[in-house]
Amino acid sequence: MKKYCFYLEPYTFLWEDLDNALLYNTLSGESKLFKKSPNIEVILNSWQEPQNMYCALIPENELEKKEVKELIDLVKNTFSGDLVDLSDLSSTPISLKPFLNFQKEKERLDKEQMGSIGDDVMSNLHEVNILLDLDLIHTITGKINDEPYISNKRPLNVKVLATYIESLQRSFNGKINIFLEDLEKLHFLIKKLNYSKNIITFHLPLKSINDTFPFGSLSNFIQTDIKIYVDSFSNENDIYKVQQLFKGSSLKFGWCFVFSNMKEYEEIESIVTKLDLIYIEYKVIYTGDNIGFFEDEVFLSKEDLAKPNLNKHEIFARQVINLYDFGCLNILPDGKIYANLYNRFIGTIEDDIKELVYREIADGKS
Repeated sequence: MKKYCFYLEPYTFLWEDLDNALLYNTLSGESKLFKKSPNIEVILNSWQEPQNMYCALIPENELEKKEVKELIDLVKNTFSGDLVDLSDLSSTPISLKPFLNFQKEKERLDKEQMGSIGDDVMSNLHEVNILLDLDLIHTITGKINDEPYISNKRPLNVKVLATYIESLQRSFNGKINIFLEDLEKLHFLIKKLNYSKNIITFHLPLKSINDTFPFGSLSNFIQTDIKIYVDSFSNENDIYKVQQLFKGSSLKFGWCFVFSNMKEYEEIESIVTKLDLIYIEYKVIYTGDNIGFFEDEVFLSKEDLAKPNLNKHEIFARQVINLYDFGCLNILPDGKIYANLYNRFIGTIEDDIKELVYREIADGKS
């Protein structure tokens, strides 16, 4: 009896749960969901075994079974694989199942002591967020039911912070984001961090920017941006005034509009169009009573998930890390450091930053 090799291409991913299986073609961005059955599970099990080279051997009499025939048609029609007659070949086709062994780096960290790794561990840190003002934190994060990280309301001393940033720059080449509202603190940090080798973005609420804003001092920074946070309490006139203040400046600046419902979004769009604003970001926040807006406008639908438009490398990355906050540390007003604001703090500014990054990679949740 003839046998056939039913194989998947290396650019095709396969996932299963108890009742269904999903094929995703990373070249076309097309995905197909189908039901499992005993006959289909035999094929899926063969595909999942690495030694089978993404191939399932099927006897000729199995090809007439309805569910098997439908799966073959699905795979061939989406160019995700093929069925070949083994009698025409000297050996089975070789197709490598997409597989990423991310554990290799983690195992190396487990085996080696921190001292032997040295500065290499810092290559995993790309961004540091320093959040100095509680009001701005709430503007950015919205409502959080459990806020253990705001237990200490005394702000971090800005001189201590500046010293910490200067020490951080000796081993960290990534981006630094400083969220603050007090212009006196801004003036002080500008003097201390002038000519920094890092890209520094100062994040400020719209209401904090006025005629005393240090445009001239900030212009000396080679790699400095300003991001202006605009909440729903701001009006068009306030935004226009700040826009005019920045017009005569060489500073790079952009806008981040924070909103929680469709009415606020439509008002923002009207202002952006009327004032011809550029470099715009939009941030939706959860207020505790706008879940309906998230369900209607924010959450992904089944149709959205069916076409994620991810390539192979992006899928590998999402399988092993949270891309939203990987490589990022957050420093809160009390000096505590978080890899993720919704998890427990991992240390303070008194700890060795290399040790914190090392521990988070080896044992953390970020």
